[in-house]
Amino acid sequence: MISHEHKCIFIHITKCAGKSVEQAFGLDLKHWHQNPTRVKHGTPHDWEYPQYWADYFTFTIIRNPLARAVSAFFFDYGRRDRRHGATKAALYATGGSFDVFVRNVLPQFANERSIFWPQSRWLDADYDYIARVETLREDWPNICASVGLSVDLPHINRSAHDEWRAYYEDKDTEQRVRAVYASDFDKLQEFYA
Repeated sequence: MISHEHKCIFIHITKCAGKSVEQAFGLDLKHWHQNPTRVKHGTPHDWEYPQYWADYFTFTIIRNPLARAVSAFFFDYGRRDRRHGATKAALYATGGSFDVFVRNVLPQFANERSIFWPQSRWLDADYDYIARVETLREDWPNICASVGLSVDLPHINRSAHDEWRAYYEDKDTEQRVRAVYASDFDKLQEFYA
C-alpha cells in the first residue's frame, strides 16, 4: 500500500495484520484486494514502490513464522470460495488437521500462494520501521506518529483457532514448519529464535 497523503509505503505481508492497517488508512478493502498480488502484497521492488522508497516512510509488520503458519492454515481452510482449486482440495484433504497440513500441503504451496509465502520474500529492503504482530498495540502509535495518522488500529480478518503453541505439541510439526520457513528464521533471528 502506498499513501501519497501520508508519504508512506506499507508492505503487506500476508497474515500479519495488513488488512487492519489498510483499513486504518481508509482503503476500501473490497476494492483494494481485487488488485493483483503484486499490488496488494507487493514486495519493496514491485509496482510503484521503488520510485518512492527513499523519500517515504516505509514499514511492514512481521509475525512469528510458527504463529503465522497456524493463522494461514485456519484462515484459508475456513474460506469456502472456489479460488485456488488445487490448494483448496489439498486443504480439505487434511480434514482440518494442522499437522497433516504441515506434512502434505505447506511444503507444496509455500512458493505458490502468497498466504503461505515465506516472509523473507518481502524483507529484502531497508525499512524505516518493522513492527511485530506480537507487539503491534505498542508499535502502532509509533507508526502513526511517523506518518501523521491519528486512528485506532482495528482488528479485522481474525481467524478462529486456539493459541498457536497448542498446535506444536509434536516437535516434528514444529521442525517441519521451521524447515519450510528457514529463510524467515534466518532473516528474523533478532525477533524470533
